[in-house]
Amino acid sequence: MVEKIKYFSHKRSILAAKAIFLMSLTGCTSTSSSVFLPPVVEGCVTDSINFDSRPEVLYQQMTQCIKDGNTQQVTVLYAEAGTMTWYYSLVESSEANRIRHNGLLAESLGALNKSQKSRLSTSLEQNLNNSDAKARLCAQIIIPLIQTTRNDAPIHQQFWDMAKEGYLHCNKQN
Repeated sequence: MVEKIKYFSHKRSILAAKAIFLMSLTGCTSTSSSVFLPPVVEGCVTDSINFDSRPEVLYQQMTQCIKDGNTQQVTVLYAEAGTMTWYYSLVESSEANRIRHNGLLAESLGALNKSQKSRLSTSLEQNLNNSDAKARLCAQIIIPLIQTTRNDAPIHQQFWDMAKEGYLHCNKQN
């Protein structure tokens, strides 16, 4: 079963990368109404220990950080939010969770202008394509201390590790 999950995880990460690329080509700009995102978050969050476990909030904080010019924090928030939605897809494999995983990122990208998308893309490339930077990033992506979505069930380390590996391609050492 783990091999099956790894195959689908790799396939989904390729699809997510294609979605990001297509959105950057189309020049999507902000939408008038939000399908996934909660009310606006103020300011760029810089304390990863206090990350919210709601991917909607994390992606919104990511867009605020890119607007504030904090590209390093943007990468961390992108990684944490994507890992969270990947985690939820592993825990409860459903079409709704797969749509949520892709939709939240797409909606967040839609709130950025072309220059902001370019800065995001550059930051992600610098951190995900460099093995040392990626190892540091993977070490920063931690299980949220407080579960703020769905129910009060604790987040399981095994599924979290699988989500990090599937979404960011982090190995178990990071």
